[in-house]
Amino acid sequence: MVAKVFYPPFSLLKLATTIKCYIIYRDNSGLGEITMNEKTFKALLASTATIFTLIFCVMVMPAFFENPDIISAFAAGFVNPFASGYSADVILCWLVLLIWIVYEATQLSVRYGWICLLLGIIPGVAVGFALYLIIRHPQVNRET
Repeated sequence: MVAKVFYPPFSLLKLATTIKCYIIYRDNSGLGEITMNEKTFKALLASTATIFTLIFCVMVMPAFFENPDIISAFAAGFVNPFASGYSADVILCWLVLLIWIVYEATQLSVRYGWICLLLGIIPGVAVGFALYLIIRHPQVNRET
């Protein structure tokens, strides 16, 4: 049986923010849930962080070594409206990560979040977020 995924065109944002994805089977047997186990969750996060780090090393580091001006490198993220939008998004995502880490450190005693904040700067927020989810998972599950 082959599954056909059904998404209304307006639901891309909703799809990106939901935890569970429902599918409709071709034989109309109803809705089924796609679930993810903990091992897959951690592997996907680690893979995403690794892929981003490799892209960062290949694309950004050679240019930085050629011209190690950190101010110019930062300003290059704002060269046009599109780049500015993405740069603002990255900066604000890092701030969200900061707020989240500080909150959970004080309320849930999650440790080592500061490492994720550093990795959120270099190589990037994708690495910081992925690592924080991996680090916090056993600590939060141990508390509950």
